[in-house]
Amino acid sequence: MRSQTHVVHYVKRPGYGRRSFSIMRRTRSPSGEITTQTLTHERLAAINDQLVAGVLSRASADLAVVQICDELNAEAKKRERGVWVASEDNLNLLNAYFEKEYARRRSDKAAAYARLRRAIDQLGPHSLLGDANTLQRVVDERFGYSSTVQRKYVAAINQMRKWFGVRERLALDREVPPEFRYLSEREFDRLLRYVDDPVAAALFELLFSTGMRVGEAFAFPPNRITAQRVVIRRQMHRGGRIGPTKNRKERSTILMNRGSEAARSWLKQDHERIRDRPFNRILKAASERAFPGDPTKAVSVHDLRHSFAVHLVAECDVSVDWVARLLGDSVTVAERYYLRFLASDEDLERILKKTL
Repeated sequence: MRSQTHVVHYVKRPGYGRRSFSIMRRTRSPSGEITTQTLTHERLAAINDQLVAGVLSRASADLAVVQICDELNAEAKKRERGVWVASEDNLNLLNAYFEKEYARRRSDKAAAYARLRRAIDQLGPHSLLGDANTLQRVVDERFGYSSTVQRKYVAAINQMRKWFGVRERLALDREVPPEFRYLSEREFDRLLRYVDDPVAAALFELLFSTGMRVGEAFAFPPNRITAQRVVIRRQMHRGGRIGPTKNRKERSTILMNRGSEAARSWLKQDHERIRDRPFNRILKAASERAFPGDPTKAVSVHDLRHSFAVHLVAECDVSVDWVARLLGDSVTVAERYYLRFLASDEDLERILKKTL
């Protein structure tokens, strides 16, 4: 649950007869009442002792106290958003798992650790290895049953529980279709008219016309297009590292005719130089201009991959299993996302008339 109590920590520096630093906690209650108290903190006490003894300079002590204050404010902000800080036992379990399991992996270890840490943060004081039903209630209350974020964190929690030999897994309600945003072809054409950056426009068109992930587009070599057929083998990961695709498998997809010119334009770009360009912000800004007041059309770059799939299923009568092949997903995953677009209400009505 989200807390209505607002907490802020700030530094009170030496002066006016004070020889040491203090950290003050200001709390505003749901009723608006404000209270202030001096915080007791072990690290702060040690810093003050070193300051008085002349071991630390005033400037060094100031930096150290500000760091403590920033950490306290970050934790308070997490609690206000309903995000708990991981218990010490769960942190020890995470560190033991990560040290053994990720020692030889070549993936982005910092990003992997951050993902696992965020997952155990959701459990609060509950043990990672505890009762699955209890943990299930925690994440369900935290995210709701159809949250994309919940799926990511549940997968991480199950990953660690399995490594420690716990058989009971957390699950999601698979009957609830995953939520995502998408654009029809007509809507996408309308959005493109508001994209002023030609490089961004080429990327967006390429993603819509192939179903590629954005990292795959950045690792896309010119010799991978043959007669509208695109072979995808690698992708660019965070930090610019080129590595295997998400499922580590090569796949082929199509390049729709409309995307041919965009593909040629994109392949001429220096992908290393432009990889930090804010493509998501450019796309969101164009969405707001093209569809003012309609938040359902505020798509992200990854949503163009969904738009490609929905276009094939709903507008081109392509089977879901073929869409799965083009995307590099399993048929089960593709069905959960796109099966609902296979037949419109009008299609079902025509079928019903034929059966009468």
